[in-house]
Amino acid sequence: MTKGGVLAAAILIFVVVLSFMNAMVLWAEAGVDQRLFEKTYRSLPQNLPWYPVVVIGDNRPENTSQVELPEVFYAIVDELKEIRPFAVIGTGDHVGLGTEEQLIELYNTLKDLENVWLAVGNHDIEDDPYANLWKSIIADTFYGVSEIPGWYIAFINTEERLKSDFLSLTNLTLEQAPQGRKIIAVFHRPLYPYVMHNIDSDRGTPLKKMLEYYNVTLVLQGHWHGYAETVVNGIKYIITGGAGAPLYDYPTSIEDGVVVLGKHHYLVLILYPDGRYEYEPIWFEVDQDVGYLNVSYVNSTYVVIHNTRLNLFGDPVPIPVRVELNVSGYIVTVVLLANPNGDTVVEASLNPIPNSRQGEIVVYSNSTKWYAYIVPEGDLNKTIVATPGADSKAKFLVELKVETTTTTTTTTTTTTTTTTTTTTTTTTTTTTTTTTTTTTTTTTETETTPSQPLLSTKLLIATIVVIVVAGIMIFLYMKKRV
Repeated sequence: MTKGGVLAAAILIFVVVLSFMNAMVLWAEAGVDQRLFEKTYRSLPQNLPWYPVVVIGDNRPENTSQVELPEVFYAIVDELKEIRPFAVIGTGDHVGLGTEEQLIELYNTLKDLENVWLAVGNHDIEDDPYANLWKSIIADTFYGVSEIPGWYIAFINTEERLKSDFLSLTNLTLEQAPQGRKIIAVFHRPLYPYVMHNIDSDRGTPLKKMLEYYNVTLVLQGHWHGYAETVVNGIKYIITGGAGAPLYDYPTSIEDGVVVLGKHHYLVLILYPDGRYEYEPIWFEVDQDVGYLNVSYVNSTYVVIHNTRLNLFGDPVPIPVRVELNVSGYIVTVVLLANPNGDTVVEASLNPIPNSRQGEIVVYSNSTKWYAYIVPEGDLNKTIVATPGADSKAKFLVELKVETTTTTTTTTTTTTTTTTTTTTTTTTTTTTTTTTTTTTTTTTETETTPSQPLLSTKLLIATIVVIVVAGIMIFLYMKKRV
């Protein structure tokens, strides 16, 4: 290499790495310390009766250059923060062009939810066809999730540039499903039903064969801005693309399926470990009265949920909600269906058992479908689940906290208009715990996040790389001159 070539290479490498460092600084300032997938990841108890999930799609703004997302989408996210689903699945087109600023806005909008799993859409990478920003800020473009027992959720990139890569990566993602689990496939461009806005046949035909080969149970899609569903060869196909993007007015009907036009919505999905599922599209507008949902914590042991939400067909509908109660220091999580067109209450109390060091936490709800659980010692593997009996109550046996009081007297001086001496009594409480098969001593759920290097670490590495590379290039350049 000539002296000029060495110098040019050194400058090029320096500029590239410096640009990377600048991006890291921007992300750090915006609070992007991990990708959205890792940031929101939470391990789930594996022995719950059912798991509520919410599906959103096509929440990009009408003006694709705009950084801010649609008002209705922000309102949907606010509601999701109240109902607290175990996971949020996205079917793509979550921003307008896929710029850095847009993806950071999406990140900051969703980062307080749990288990945000998004598929990539064409608008998400329009300005970044190789999806480098998406992969750095949000998630991979092909991946699978097995967090919900009995299920494997495969995320497929219908925007993959090469058809051969699309087919091989789709096959690889599907074949990684653990044996015996039902499969949900999530991708952007819809295969079925036909809505005049579908994936091209070159990719669609082999994709259909793979979905059927791997016995996929449910397919979640976006791209077309509305709601539609059908069944093809035993597979349920749903298009949910109404979380904020401009709504379409075509087609007015589809063959062997359901279509709903002109309504914003999100999809509630309930997954059972035995492979069953239920779903309901929830109508959601900010400029029309289509009902609302409100979760009100009256105190730490009493919650009232008001629900007048409607589905896309105008019917009152139950909404899954997860609440946490603090019962004398014990955290009790209650997962329920909020009754349609009315109020649902949840309350809990700790009742000591006479002549015993144990007590009984009693949880009551007027919901028609619910369960409660506690997590002993923060260990999800020890999760204890209770379901209501005929009296609509669920019960946990716990060890009572025994208080041992010691008194110390100190003298302090408080100055107001005069000087007074006040004696203060300090009480120290000691908790004694005994383990039984039905006892919880600590009930804080662990929040386990997969290992992912912080951007500050990446920045440090990048700085070292710049210094080393620049030093080598300068050394070689000077050596050539000599």
